[in-house]
Order: sequence, then C-alpha cells, then structure tokens
Amino acid sequence: MNRIFLLLFCFGTQVINGQEGASLFTGAINFYGEDQTNLAHVRASSDSLFQNTFFEGHSEDGILEFEVPDSLDCFYLLISHVSYYEYQQEICRPFEQNYSIELYERNNELEEVVVEGFRDSRISTTGNVAEIKPGRILRGGQGVYAMNVLKSMPEVLVMPGEEINIRGRKVQNIYLHTSPDAPGISISTERLQNISASRIERVRVLYNEAELHVYLKAVEEAGYASDNELKLSHGRKFYASIAPNLTYNKGKTTVWFDSHIGYVDQKFSSEGSYDVYTDNKTARSLEADGGSDQRTESLQADLMIAHTFDTVYTAGIQLNYGLNEGDIKTSTLATILGEGYSQSATRTKVNANTFAPSVYLKGQFAADMSVTLKSGFITSLQKTRNQGDFDYHMGPQDLEGSQFLGQRNSIQAFVNQVSLDKSLWGSTSLSLKAEHSSLDTEITSLVEQQLIDYSIADSSFVNNLQENRLNLEARVNSMLLKKYIFSLSSSLLFYDYQYEDANYGTLVHQSLNKWVPSVSLSVPLKEGQYLTFFGNTTFRAPNLRNMVYSATSTDGFVLNTNNHGLEPTMSYQVGASLSPVENLTTTLYWMKSDNTYLNYPLFSPEGVFEGNRKINLSDNNVAGLGLYYSNTFFKRFFLSSNASINYNSWDNKGEHAFETRFTALTMNHSLYYLTTTNWYLHLDFTYGSNQRISDQIAMKAWAQLDLGASKRLSKNWSVFLNFSNVLNSYQPSIYSFTGINYRSENDFDLRYISLGINFEFKRKFEEIKREEGILEALDRRIQVQEEPLQ
Repeated sequence: MNRIFLLLFCFGTQVINGQEGASLFTGAINFYGEDQTNLAHVRASSDSLFQNTFFEGHSEDGILEFEVPDSLDCFYLLISHVSYYEYQQEICRPFEQNYSIELYERNNELEEVVVEGFRDSRISTTGNVAEIKPGRILRGGQGVYAMNVLKSMPEVLVMPGEEINIRGRKVQNIYLHTSPDAPGISISTERLQNISASRIERVRVLYNEAELHVYLKAVEEAGYASDNELKLSHGRKFYASIAPNLTYNKGKTTVWFDSHIGYVDQKFSSEGSYDVYTDNKTARSLEADGGSDQRTESLQADLMIAHTFDTVYTAGIQLNYGLNEGDIKTSTLATILGEGYSQSATRTKVNANTFAPSVYLKGQFAADMSVTLKSGFITSLQKTRNQGDFDYHMGPQDLEGSQFLGQRNSIQAFVNQVSLDKSLWGSTSLSLKAEHSSLDTEITSLVEQQLIDYSIADSSFVNNLQENRLNLEARVNSMLLKKYIFSLSSSLLFYDYQYEDANYGTLVHQSLNKWVPSVSLSVPLKEGQYLTFFGNTTFRAPNLRNMVYSATSTDGFVLNTNNHGLEPTMSYQVGASLSPVENLTTTLYWMKSDNTYLNYPLFSPEGVFEGNRKINLSDNNVAGLGLYYSNTFFKRFFLSSNASINYNSWDNKGEHAFETRFTALTMNHSLYYLTTTNWYLHLDFTYGSNQRISDQIAMKAWAQLDLGASKRLSKNWSVFLNFSNVLNSYQPSIYSFTGINYRSENDFDLRYISLGINFEFKRKFEEIKREEGILEALDRRIQVQEEPLQ
C-alpha cells in the first residue's frame, strides 16, 4: 500500500510540475448577519453543475485565495453556509483584486411567515447527469424520505417492491455521501426509506451508469446535531431510530453516526385456479389457497470518522453493521377436483449479520487534482432453518411426512480502489479509477426428510462460489466549443467466476474480458434546454441470490429451482433526451439484453399446468418512451410526474421456446403541499398496466396510493401520520387469455398506518461555552451572596 501511494504521489507531483500556468484569485466574504464564523464552504468549477471542480475547501476568516487555470475564461463559484443563503455566481476575466462577496443571513422566523427566502426544488439535467436540490416544500415535512425525493427526479421510477428503474434499467449502485470529501457508502433501497428528506442536500443520478448518489447536508459549524425519529405502525408494527444522523464537528474532525431498529409484521395470501377446456368440456380443474406470515427484526448501524491533515490529506474510517432475523410461516392447500389434494406447512427462520469496515485517504495535491485510496472488506454469515410438514393425496400412492433444511451461507468480499481526478485544460476533466474486488462464498446445506411408512432420505452438500473482478475505468467530461457537454467513459473489465459443488466438481466457470463503453453529447437548443444523445453498456454478473437453494410453494404450484448456470451478460442502450418546454423532459430509447431470466407459469401442449419455470430469454428488446414533468405552483405546491411506456419484444429459444410482444405503462405521481401554518401534506400514486409475459399468460394492472401529513409543533418537534397502500390494490395477478382459464393472485397486504414523532437539534460549541460562562457567573454571584450568612 505504501509503495502504491508513493507512486501515485510521484505521478501527481510530475503532473503538477508540468501544469500550464494558473492565475491567483482572491476574494473577501462579507457576512451580513450576527453569525461571523469562518466555516463557509467554497467550491469553484468550470461548469454550472460543478461536475468539474478544480477547488474545494473552507474559507479562512472570510478570505478566499485559490488558483484558476489560465485555460478558463470564466468559472463558477459556489459558497454555502448554514446560517446564510447560498451564493452562486459566474466570474469571468479579468478578475477583480480582492473580489467582494456578500452573504445574507437566513431569517427562519420571517421565512415561516413570509415567502422571502423561498427555495424551489431545483432540478437540472445536462448530459449524463441529473441533479435535484430539494427545496422548502420537499424538505418541509416529516414522513418524507429519500425514496420520495427520487420519485421527483427525471426518468426515475420506484416500484412498490422498492425496485428502482432508471431509463428502463434497474439501478446498479446507490451511494450515501456523508461529507463532500468522503467516498460514498454503498446502501440498499431499504435504507432510502430511513433517510429523511430534510437531511438531504442534493441527489445525483448518473444515467449511463444507472447510479444514484445521495448527499447529506454538511455540518460546517463547530458543534453537534441530531435528528431522531420514533414511529409506531399498524401493519408494520414498530420502527424506531436511535440517534440517526448524529454529527459531531470540531476543528478538522467530523464524526457521523446513524442507526435504525425495526420490527416488521407482514402478511400476504394467495389463491389460484385453472380449468382446461377440450371440445368445450372441462378436462381438469384445480384450486389452491396459500398464506404467509412474516416477522422480521433488524438493526442497522453506520459510523464515519474523518480528519483533515493540514489542507492536503483527508483520512477516514467507515464502518457498517447489519443484523436481520426473520421468522416466516407458510401454508398452502391445493385441491384437484375428483383426484385429491395437497397441503403443506413450513416455518423458516433466518439469521443474517453483516460487518463491513473500510478506510480511505484522499490527497488534494493541487487545486485541480486529487487522489483517493480506499480499501475494505465485507463479511457476512446467514443461517437458515426450514422445517415443514406435507401431505399429498393426488394419485394412486399417498405421501406424507416432514422435511428439515438447514443452510449456512458464509460470504467474504474484499474491495480495493484507487482513483484520480484531474482538470486538464479549459473545462475538460479526467477521472481514472482502478478497482479490484474478490468474493468467496461457501454454502453448506443439510436436508433431512422423513416419509411416513416409507424411508428416511438425508443428504448434505457444500457449494462454493468464487468471483474476482478487476475494473479499469477512464472518464472524460468536457465542454466542447463552450456549449456542447460531452462525457465519455470506458471500462476494461477482467472477470472470473466459478461455481463448484463438493460432490460434482466445477459446475460453472466463466473467465472473460469485457470492454464497457458509454458516451453522451448534449446540444444546447436555448437557455437551459438541451438535446442529449446517449449510448451505454451494462455488465451484469450472476446474482448471488440465484446461487442459494430455494424451493417454495406459496401459491399452490410455484416451484423456484436453482439457476446457478446463469451466465454473465451485457445490455446495450441508445437514445435521445429532449426538453421541448420548460419543466418537461422526454426521452426515447432502445435497449437490448441477452440471457435475461424470467419466472413464468408453464403449460404442456395438452393444457396441463406443469408449474413455474425460471427461463433465460435469449433475445430481449425494449423500446421505451419516458415522460417527466415537475413544477412548483403558488410557492405552496410541488408536483412531479414520471411515466414510462415500453414496447417489449421477447424471444426464448431452446427448451420452452416462445415469443411474446406487449406494451407496458408505469407511472409515479407525487404532490406535496406546505401551508402557512406549518401543516404538510403529500400524496404518492404508482401505477402499472397489464403485461403479457408469455404466449399464454398476462399480468393484471396494479396501483398503489400513499398519503401523509405532518405538523411542525416547534423549531425542534414535529409529528406525522402516514397511510400506505390506501387502495390495497397492489395484488400481483397473472391470468390466461387462451383456452386455458388460469388465475393466480397474490395479495401482499402492504396497508399500514404510521404515527411518528421527530425531534431534531443543533448546538454550536460557542453557544455551549457561552451558556457555561453564564452559569459560572451566576454561580459566583450566588456564592458571594451566601458568604455573609456563613
């Protein structure tokens, strides 16, 4: 590690020494208000979106001094301070000596009564990047989280199952940034339900990479702050947070801690039937009912400690710990009319814990170059115990008994990353990144089966999964001819994947090299409006969850089997995005992917249902049209609307071959309202249309409606009430439209009511010292008065 860092440092020194000339920019910040602290955060960039930042830091006593590359005729300056309004300005040559900047104090009391200082939710889309800075309305109430903010972004669709799609593709990575200098912490979609919108500074989407970056508001004052929430729910019974977003900042050291405790009690039921008609007569009929009761307890904790040495190096430690315990009870009953029945009851207990520490070091060697080193590992252990009873009376031979399945899944992963960001000339910047990751998973399974009046069938086996990945990435961002926004990235991927069985040897071995390019070009049409052309590729590795043994029968006939042979695949996408009018974005794209897996009901040529099959689509084409609109009305309402229309062309060759064509519509609509008396109301509506998923089977439309209200009682206290899935219409259902009358409905009862209270506070060390001084002076006065009595 020391040798690598030394080489990087030498390389950075050579780049600096060979750098073209730079001009010194000096300025002074005038604070018009009572707070005169010197911790204003300063950023300077060659573009208005601050993607190509060549200087970032804090001012010293309101004094600015940094170098501007001579290749820049103009640059953008952004200054933020907790107690003052944000300052953003384009500055062009010739630079004034000791440039004067004025910051005006925020008046929170006046802002609550009068609309002065009102800030809209600013949404900008240029090239490969979209960014939202939540305004007063989005941040104005409790019970609104990062997931709600995502729904308000162009071309981001959130499904009820917390699946997030970006331009028709599933999101690849989600990162949480707790400070401007800290690398992102990888988080799950579930975590987005726990990050309050009031804590978010901005959210950024990288379309070509299908990545999301959530940035929390920086605490730049010397002191500490916290945001605590307690929520009680009926449906999902209990959820609580202990010291979430607890921030401590003193000198050059920052500490951030976040933790959540949750308890979920969720139920769903399913029912299905099918009839096959031959010569207008019923050949066979089956009815099934199933149900499941799932309870989950979880603990999630994150810790980040960062310290800046001088103004060159920033070192940090990031720790993540997660614990989940689940208890799932499932029962099914299927009846074949005139032939018999099948029933089973299963109880599954799952215990999983994950620990992921990492360290990083960032060096700001010059105003236009930084190098970051990051290293960490993930260790996870999941234990599953599945025990059930079954009773089959469906033929000449009855069968009943019990089965026990025990599984131990141990995961170890290591990640090392080196990245360099450098401004080259003008508005052009270069990013280089090398990342190596390794994954080693051991899955130990034990199966015991007791058959009544028959025999005992026991077995045990150990599977191993090993994955090594080396990714070399180069990215260039530039403003061509001072108006065209250009972005080009290219990754060279070396990938080795191996799945082994202890008894049968290597089952799957993939070793491959892939070139993964992406490009976008934005052509300005008029002020703030661009026509953007884009093309990207995505590499998808086998999902670890597909490697784990699973066999369920929750709706009477579902049977999911292993698919460890799922090979790595690539997807390709090209398209164009246009804003024809203000606040409206339209995007047209075409996407192709190979080897996409799908789980669907299978019928024999005679019309007999044979169960669900997980298949690999050999050719999957999607033509999509995305529509997005957002606007603020009367400075009280904020509306955002996302819609996606996809024409799907699926072809599966080989076993179970079929072809299907269908059009699907998906929508997210959100409305937020903030009253003059600090009442806050919000509404979210999600809709999905019918989808034809095979040559015989289709999925019915579904919808979900969520409502919420909150009231700020004081500066620190708020209460909120949320209603989820009010319509109770999210019931994934599939049915047939041929001579086979098939129906399968799963009722996931996601309805719940949440009542919560939120307490937040912020204290400066200066205030604490002042209060301590007052108490000491008061104590001395009391002692002086008491002396004569002694």
